Amino acid sequence: MIPAQLIGRLPERRAQQRLTPSEQLPDEIEGVPVDVIESNPVPNVDVRHSRHDPVLVGINVGNLKVGGPGTGDPGTLGAIVFERGTLRPLALTNWHMAVADPPVTMDQMIQPDPVAPDPEPPNNFLGRLLRWDQGLDAAVSSIGEQDASRSRNVSTDIEGLPLPASVSNPHVVGLKVLKSGLRTGVTGGTIDGTDGTEFSVVPDDFALPQGVLGDHGDSGALWLDRNTFTAVGLHFASISSPEVRAWGKSLSRICDTLNIFVLDVAAIGTPRIDGHCRVLASTRADAPCNLRIVYPSGRTSLVPALAPAAASVERWRGLRSRRLPLNLPYQDGLS
Repeated sequence: MIPAQLIGRLPERRAQQRLTPSEQLPDEIEGVPVDVIESNPVPNVDVRHSRHDPVLVGINVGNLKVGGPGTGDPGTLGAIVFERGTLRPLALTNWHMAVADPPVTMDQMIQPDPVAPDPEPPNNFLGRLLRWDQGLDAAVSSIGEQDASRSRNVSTDIEGLPLPASVSNPHVVGLKVLKSGLRTGVTGGTIDGTDGTEFSVVPDDFALPQGVLGDHGDSGALWLDRNTFTAVGLHFASISSPEVRAWGKSLSRICDTLNIFVLDVAAIGTPRIDGHCRVLASTRADAPCNLRIVYPSGRTSLVPALAPAAASVERWRGLRSRRLPLNLPYQDGLS
């Protein structure tokens, strides 16, 4: 078969007058037209299964004791949450993806968890399993060691979605939700029933390219209000036959049980007399910030750490202050 046209692909297409005679191609070869197309292909890398620093939401996470090395049994890192009181960032996923039998506190969590036949990648240590609740199918781990070594930066960004989760609220029947899972990506539906702790989701007008709401590997993904991106639940199961349906656990109850919260804009840790207190705020990357601490008397703190400063590239601005009074109110002075 004679081709209708011969096509060459190069990273850059230049005008003929910029080419030397040796670089020029003929207009045709044996009567077949010749053309050059500018093309610079990039390898198709599976972002969700890659190692991330900063760690974000919707990516591969696991415990090698669950399923075993190379079994391809990771789950989804559902959320970067924060410990109440300390504001320490933690990784949230499902209990059944993170906790081995028998359960062991301080088990090693990894990101990514290798999928067979891939070998275990270097530097995939994520943190240590801290606490869990089997009934709520939820578990949290540190990011890095307890002494802050081997740590990574964190981001509340969610793979495949335009916004991070915004606080947590109770789920309600009729709420339109979506999630970003390791296996099926972004899927959405409507909550059609609940017993107060567990809820179910059915398809609605949200397009489902794979025809399902979830699949193996999506466990641990965060269910979000489609309009506000408020976090309402943690995905833990789904079916595709005889009907398409998924299930989640109440995130509000998970937060209360595991002593965590979803950061919205700003938060203050638990202050103590002659101790320290941490303040954390989220804003735009590199945004100029001016945090203010206002005492109950109305006086504004003059702590040197409150000097104007730019947020990090991960959009955080934090400080650690000493000798703060109890019941300290916090006013957000972000600009």
